[in-house]
Amino acid sequence: MRLAIFTGPSLSHAEARAILPDANVLPPAARGDVYRAARMGAEVIALIDGVFEMVPAVMHKEVLWVLSEGIDVYGASSIGALRAAELHSFGMIGHGKIYEAYRDGQIDADDEVAVLMGPAELGYPALTEPMVNIRATLALAVEQGVIPQSSADALIAIGRSMFFKERTFSALFDQSRSVVDIGDLETWLPDGRVDQKRADAIDLLRRISGDRTSGDGGHRPTFQFVATSIWLQVKQRIDRELKMEQDGAPAG
Repeated sequence: MRLAIFTGPSLSHAEARAILPDANVLPPAARGDVYRAARMGAEVIALIDGVFEMVPAVMHKEVLWVLSEGIDVYGASSIGALRAAELHSFGMIGHGKIYEAYRDGQIDADDEVAVLMGPAELGYPALTEPMVNIRATLALAVEQGVIPQSSADALIAIGRSMFFKERTFSALFDQSRSVVDIGDLETWLPDGRVDQKRADAIDLLRRISGDRTSGDGGHRPTFQFVATSIWLQVKQRIDRELKMEQDGAPAG
């Protein structure tokens, strides 16, 4: 079984390969990359991380095309969780707490999972803190009696108001200190911080490993795929690039 995994900030490539050694581990997905992976022979695709803003994000339509071909597409952690929540009724397989929060309407904003990401040469490190991690960390802090629920609620409201490229715990504390009682949260944080995106990514890959062992999966489409003009433009571009690569010509 050929498996493609798109990951970066949420889970390192080395960590992904440690769980699924035979997988083709790829950078965060951009528009067309999920379709490209399917065209290059992937039978199972795990979408964890993706790019957006300056680069077009993974299209719903390309995931639907892949699903319509009977290829399993799993999603968790970041854009994978978001797309799975949007497309689970069409057969995309979502996994993890972040996916469930999107699916159940507990969160709905794209920037809940967004981070400022470092370069490929450094392994796509997350340079800021995603809101989903802040929520999970504050929930644990409340559970352990570090701060009261009222302080957690206030910190979440302030965190939500911050631009995702500036959202760090340090910046959150700086903006909150004068209006919120954060107690011992700063000294607790180094050991208490919850990386929910990483946890969900690990759980997803372990689930895929288990599904492969048990023979689960084997998605069968239950919908009729309808192409749109924008989708056809993307598809034709990638098909042209793939042909040029196969012919040994530079893809211009």
